Amino acid sequence: MENNKLEILLTAFTKEDFTDERIISFRQQHDDFTFKEYSALLNSITIFNNNSQRIIDFLAHYQNGCLCPQKCDAYEPLKEIFNPDDISAPVKWLSQPGGAFYCKRRRTRFKCDGAIENRRSRPIWERIDKKNQKLLKPIVPEPEFLGEIKLWFNKKDLLNHEKGIPFIEEILNEIDKIVKISKHTIVQLEMSGFF
Repeated sequence: MENNKLEILLTAFTKEDFTDERIISFRQQHDDFTFKEYSALLNSITIFNNNSQRIIDFLAHYQNGCLCPQKCDAYEPLKEIFNPDDISAPVKWLSQPGGAFYCKRRRTRFKCDGAIENRRSRPIWERIDKKNQKLLKPIVPEPEFLGEIKLWFNKKDLLNHEKGIPFIEEILNEIDKIVKISKHTIVQLEMSGFF
């Protein structure tokens, strides 16, 4: 039996950075660093960015946790249990160039999926031989928008909890207070699937 459902997708872009400033500084000071040197830097610091911490904390505690994820990870599939009292791992994921925080909320109140992405380019190395690698130089500049935030809501589920577009707009306004939003969209999508 085919099942169609309506989803509301909030997408917001920001020019504000989610990247740990020490990583940016390291990359600016070193033209040609090895994977080993980069890994040593990442392992020597507690990776953190205030914007990353504030946006994840917002999801955890907004309106008594109505957006609080239950599962999360830095990539799909989501395997980690989200702990709103310890967001250090999610902040670490998001605070690295090319990093991300993916999350899902399924069991209580209304369902919500989220993806927050650090769009700054991550370093990439090319293997020269078994022992040597070469850092590839970027061929495109850093993106204009350094952060992207997406939240998906099931429209029927929202309406069952007396939430609608004004609620989504309120979330957008709160996100704008955390990381100045440069561009956004709120769209309704028709999703089809089979049961």
